[in-house]
Amino acid sequence: MFQAYTVNYLFDSTGKWIAFRKGIHVFDTRGRWIGYTPWKDNDVYTPSGEYLATIMQSNRLYYENNHTNRGLPDRVAMPRFPGVFPVPPYPGRAPLPQWATDVDLSQLNNADANVS
Repeated sequence: MFQAYTVNYLFDSTGKWIAFRKGIHVFDTRGRWIGYTPWKDNDVYTPSGEYLATIMQSNRLYYENNHTNRGLPDRVAMPRFPGVFPVPPYPGRAPLPQWATDVDLSQLNNADANVS
């Protein structure tokens, strides 16, 4: 059965669009699968099972510097290409918590960025 998901655009602290969430899956702005939320909360893990970031304030993707290790999550199958989405409106800047940093998605290796 087809299940429609809303798209949740994700931004860094400067308001730059860096990713989006569709269901449990997180994609970069080009539609490459970069992670998922295995526990169906706001913690995002790479396809290889490493902590990537946490979705905060409903639309910010931040790396928690002292994130608690929850162990290896269950793996999921790679999702289909999510489609192309328009650039969302600028949400404005948001202060970074002291214990967090912006996520650098360029640091993902090819396997975790779904690159052929």
